[in-house]
Amino acid sequence: IALLSYRTAAPVSPRLIAVPLATTHPWVNALLANMISLTPSTLTADIDEENAILWVHAVDCADSASMVAEIKSRYETRLCHIFGLDDWSHSEVEEQGA
Repeated sequence: IALLSYRTAAPVSPRLIAVPLATTHPWVNALLANMISLTPSTLTADIDEENAILWVHAVDCADSASMVAEIKSRYETRLCHIFGLDDWSHSEVEEQGA
């Protein structure tokens, strides 16, 4: 990131990417947002709970679809598994009062 900011003609492709969320579980989504922000060159801009979208800013992203797929497979799927949400449905969280 430091090199990109100091180069005069740095070939970057910044993007704001919509990542559809698999769950509305607040802890999973908060942890996912933090994990993304801790990853170099990415930052979680917003968690849109109403539309189940995580907005991610990437400093250099050539392919938005690939980044979304990587976020979902590398982070979100594992977090859902850790929280026991492999067979999760929205009604289960509502019943638990979350």
